Amino acid sequence: LREVPQAVGVSNHMGSRFTADPQAMRTLLPLVRKRNLFFLDSVTASRSVAYDLARTMGIKTERRTVFLDNDQSPDKIMTQLDLLIQLAGKHGQAVGIGHPYPATVEALRRYQTHLRSRTEMVGVSRLVH
Repeated sequence: LREVPQAVGVSNHMGSRFTADPQAMRTLLPLVRKRNLFFLDSVTASRSVAYDLARTMGIKTERRTVFLDNDQSPDKIMTQLDLLIQLAGKHGQAVGIGHPYPATVEALRRYQTHLRSRTEMVGVSRLVH
């Protein structure tokens, strides 16, 4: 956080074992709360306790709805973007997570008009509760 002092939230990246460990999360989340940050659970572990613990502790939180780029194909990523739009329409919001991989950037470039016409893209800080 010293390196990014303007950060408004934190997320786990490559932290599947950590977010599935209640004791580890009970160590981290008070620091998140103390700094008035939100926590975004990328749900890379099916047994993640991060979202539920953050909610219990009164920390603004949200979880990833769709992982965009497990498959490094622009066409597959666009399929995931379709799913993201569908789920956002059904639930009123959705969070997509991806990487700055060339395939992801290409898919977003090709899909940007469709995304903009069917959604309002906002920072995740507007979606946490």
